[in-house]
Amino acid sequence: MTEAPSFAETQAVHTRLATIRFSAPPSLLPSLPPTTNTDNNNNNNNSSSRSSSSSDNSALSPSLPPSPPPPTADPDWDVALATLILEKSFTPSFLPPSLPPSLLTSRNEEGKTLLHLAAEGGKEGWIEALLLRGANPCLLDLRDRPPYFLCANKGSRDAFRRARGREGGREGGEGGGGGWDWGRAGVPEGLTEEGERRRREKAKEKKKRAKSNKSKRKEGGEGEDGKEEMEEKEQEKEEEMEDLRQPKCDMCGKRVKVLYTRLEFVYCSTDCVQGHKRQLLSEAALRRFGGGL
Repeated sequence: MTEAPSFAETQAVHTRLATIRFSAPPSLLPSLPPTTNTDNNNNNNNSSSRSSSSSDNSALSPSLPPSPPPPTADPDWDVALATLILEKSFTPSFLPPSLPPSLLTSRNEEGKTLLHLAAEGGKEGWIEALLLRGANPCLLDLRDRPPYFLCANKGSRDAFRRARGREGGREGGEGGGGGWDWGRAGVPEGLTEEGERRRREKAKEKKKRAKSNKSKRKEGGEGEDGKEEMEEKEQEKEEEMEDLRQPKCDMCGKRVKVLYTRLEFVYCSTDCVQGHKRQLLSEAALRRFGGGL
């Protein structure tokens, strides 16, 4: 017969069973042989060949072109004159009779000439002054726009058209002092003094004809207007008589067009019906209590 274990033996068994031991897992990869000098030399050769091939590829790959520099103004660009054109208080009266061609063809950072700035600002006087001094209306800015395309109002557009009209609408080349290719500049048909005079005369004649037609219609319609007035008066009288023939509301005294009846009374609206009903009830109550009316 076996004996029961003692407390110390039970405690030792419990401690052993409750203890967890960690150990490294067995290696799943086979062990590699040690490297030799021959393998090191091969590795060095491979790395050098890769570096040489990468250098060759970099030499063969095309390099990106450098970004173009930002546009700058021409050396002949007159900043002071451009500022005066943009100012409202300055007029081209101080300009000399002629200007250097380089000044008229110079451009700012946006490729705009002085004529571009004048058109963009709607400066009719500056446009005419520059065109008279030989400014080229066919020059384009960096966005391929002629000065006429930038005109801000009708006056500036008419200044270009008058300049074309002075040349007789010629479609010449880009010769200095006139003969511009106005079609390329985008300028429509030219305006001449004769054409402007005919246009003003036509406008006056049209206004005169409209005025005469209006007076004729007024004179011819006097008899008809009189008849219409008589008919309107007769119609008003008939309406008044019709109103007199209509009964009056027993509450407000207005002529009844829409009839409401209660007992022997006539009303013009439901409000009058209810109001008169309350009025009759109050009068009856006063009579009943001896108040009288």
